[in-house]
Amino acid sequence: MNNSKEEFINILQDLALCKISPDEWRLWWSENETFVAGFLKRGEYLRIKPRSQDLVWLPILTSQKGAVKYLSDNNIPFSQSDDYLKNHLNELEYFINFSEEGAEKRFNILRKEIPEIFHRYPKFSDSLKNCCSESYTVKAGIPFKEMDVFLKSRKIELPQDIIELFQVVSEISLDGIHISLNTLYTIDIEDKSYCVLGEFCKESDGDLLLLDLSESTAKSTIYYYAHEQNEVKWLRNDIDDLMEKEFVNYLKS
Repeated sequence: MNNSKEEFINILQDLALCKISPDEWRLWWSENETFVAGFLKRGEYLRIKPRSQDLVWLPILTSQKGAVKYLSDNNIPFSQSDDYLKNHLNELEYFINFSEEGAEKRFNILRKEIPEIFHRYPKFSDSLKNCCSESYTVKAGIPFKEMDVFLKSRKIELPQDIIELFQVVSEISLDGIHISLNTLYTIDIEDKSYCVLGEFCKESDGDLLLLDLSESTAKSTIYYYAHEQNEVKWLRNDIDDLMEKEFVNYLKS
């Protein structure tokens, strides 16, 4: 496929009009993501990028909002439909009505498979009762020796409390929260290097959880990159506060 910015504008206008199905949008993005990332600003890219969600219509609805903002900001004409929103609301109602029983079963399985997370982060673990959907992921931790080899290969030095987190649980993927040892990477923002722990929808989809690599490795300070404002902001003093306070409040809201 010959990529062009004109084609990108056309696809955004189709998104605004709800002329593309969720499957068609994901396929187009997978084939064109590298090209698009080459000229979009970081915030624009994260607003338009389709997200992994339990629901079918929410990712494309979020992308539509990003498309509308991009078109508006660049004075590009478009028309807008609310069909994605209508489909999302219908799907959300169905999801709420029929997911409670399955969530309870998955929560009980989690309690048996990873009891350590209930001991180390009891409030966070308890808050999972109402969000254990079919596509949620909570994976068991990794032994220190194995983790140490992995971190050295990435040239990343983590604070002790983050290491202890990954010894308890190596991945957490919920609606709006994603942390994974295997996907750690470094990023430079305003001439500072950060380790990206994952994503957290603090202000909007795609906000990044960050560690400042120039700070002490004894204990973490958690920041987040608010891509809408292109700004790094303080979030919590350590991983325990992030898990037991920030995430708990988020999951209850």
